[in-house]
Parts: sequence; C-alpha cells; structure tokens
Amino acid sequence: MSDGSVSDEDRRKLHEEGCLELPRRPSWEVCLLVEQYYWQFHSRVASLLEETRGSWTEDGDERPGTAAAWEVSKKLEDDGLYVSAVHPSVDDEDNWTGPRFYISIVPSAINKGLPAPRPPKDVEELLWPRPRDRLQPWITELGWTMVPEGSNEQTLHADILSWEEEPSRPRKEGLGRFHHFLWKPSRRDCCTTKIVHTAFTEGSVEGWHYDSLSQVQSPSLVLDSEVLHCGSATRKGSPWSSTCTVQLCSARGWRALHADGRASQDLLWYVWPIEEAPLKRPAAPSAWRQDAEVEALWEDGYWYAARIVRRQKDGRYKVRWEGEDTVASDFFAAHLRARRLDDTAGLLRPCKRARTQ
Repeated sequence: MSDGSVSDEDRRKLHEEGCLELPRRPSWEVCLLVEQYYWQFHSRVASLLEETRGSWTEDGDERPGTAAAWEVSKKLEDDGLYVSAVHPSVDDEDNWTGPRFYISIVPSAINKGLPAPRPPKDVEELLWPRPRDRLQPWITELGWTMVPEGSNEQTLHADILSWEEEPSRPRKEGLGRFHHFLWKPSRRDCCTTKIVHTAFTEGSVEGWHYDSLSQVQSPSLVLDSEVLHCGSATRKGSPWSSTCTVQLCSARGWRALHADGRASQDLLWYVWPIEEAPLKRPAAPSAWRQDAEVEALWEDGYWYAARIVRRQKDGRYKVRWEGEDTVASDFFAAHLRARRLDDTAGLLRPCKRARTQ
C-alpha cells in the first residue's frame, strides 16, 4: 500500500497472517480526528491518571486501573471522552503487574450526529475485498492507548473473540472482518506491537505462542483484531507511551459482533457508522423533525422502520416503531438514517419490526 495501491500480497499478509506493516497511517479524516483529540487532551488525561496512581493495583479481580479509569471518565464526560482499563501488563508468569488505558473519543464522534467519512479507496479494497462488506462498515473504537513508563509487556490477547465452544459465526479462513489501524502520534516513532502470525485462536493462548511472537517496526500497521498480539514493554523514565488507533468492522462483521458473546449490548451502542456506499437514500437532515420517517439502529444490529416522536433535551431521539404501538428512546442521531427512496418497509405486519438491509 506504499503507493496507494493494494497488492494481492498485501491482502494475503493481512487476511491470512493477521498483520500488514505500513509506511504511514491512512490519509483519512478519521485518523486526523484522532490526532487532533490526542494533542488537545493527552496531557490533561495523563495528569488525571497520575492522580489516581495509588489505586491502580487495588481493583481485586478487575483489571488494574479499572477504578481509576472510571474516576477519570467522569471528569472527561463533558468532553465526550471515555477511559477504560484494557488488557494489562504482566510478568513472565502472566500475573498482572500494572494497568494500560484506552482513551475513546467515540462518544464525542457520535454526538456530532453524522456518520464517519468513508475510508480512502485503497483502504476499502484492503480491508474488504468483497464489495458487499463495504456497504455499511462501522468504526467500533477510536482513540489512543496510554501506558505508564516502566510497564511490563502486555498480556497476549485477541481484541475480539467468542466465548462459545462452537461459534455460530466463526471467522472465515483467509478473510478478516474486524481490523485495527495503529500508528504513533509522532512521525519519528515506530510501532512496537508484537504479533503471533496466523494465530486466530478465539483468544486462546498456549505457551508456544510466546515463542512465535514477532515485533513490528513500522510507523503504522493494520492488524486483524482476531489475531493474538500484545503491546511491548515501556522504558523506565520515559513519558507515557501512546498509540493512536481506529478499529473497524465490515458489514458482515457487524452481524458477527452481535453473536457468540463477542461484545456486550451496552458497548454496541457506542459505535460510529461509516457513510454507506451510494444507495437511493436521501441525505439525513441536521435535525430530525417530528414524525419524520426513518430507520433506527436497534441493539440487535439491525435497522428498523420508525418515526420520530421527538428530540430529547440531551439531543437524542425518541422513536415509534412502524406497525407497533411501542416507542424507544435515547437514539443518537448517528444511529438514525433516512428511509430509502424505494423502501417498502411501510408494508408491515402488526407488532413486527421490519428489518431493512
């Protein structure tokens, strides 16, 4: 992808091995948005986290830093940021030794009420070789990591996995559906993520996986979120280490994300839809009027025909489902869209929501 084109070898490395190193991050407005938030808030978040340092290892069975992340999130709520404690640092016996944090800007992004701009064509062709996977992709996470100085290596993990012994929607061999762009805020630095190539194990880790770790050395990379990987150790005496990220799923992956315990319903509300591929659908207005005909994204991952009841004080919307005498509240504007011009969803059976494609 160095010249803006995608080769078969690029696709093979990503979809079969699980990782592709890149000379630079994608030239995409979404990546620039992450950097803008990073430079605006990174120092403040670091100071807030430092204030909680005494509680980092007092979370019992929870990941280190869980209570700290919650405390800092409350202070950043008005800025649309959310802090979480992610897979922690560990010693050689895989015992937790300290926290790693993620600062998400998804709440701020979806509150703007607009879908995310589509990725560049070469990115779409790399991530989604099948055109139908490009129709309605999603951003599932957006922000940057923050790792304290002197941290051990991160525990080996997969970002997305199923807890089912026989998942109903397993990964198709040679075709990824959840992907993760990473790059350093400073162009002078390289990513140091470690990968176990081809280890699509639903998060199951064996001893030999540690012997198979490969460390990348590139300004940016894209990895499959279902492959085993981990962050490297950080040096003592250095500032907080950060990596910017954008995580995405394909149209097909969106269905799988709702199945087999891969994500909680609460988290699936905090995703950012990417602009659809061109369809016969009018543009969404800046604000939905009362009784407007829309499609609303429900918690099962499907779009259903509805009408706007009203706009709430917090900017979210209440809708009434077509064909039902029931309402639902708290829809972000980004989770509503105009009906297709050729939509036939008005022909509904009573008390049944009609799925739209």
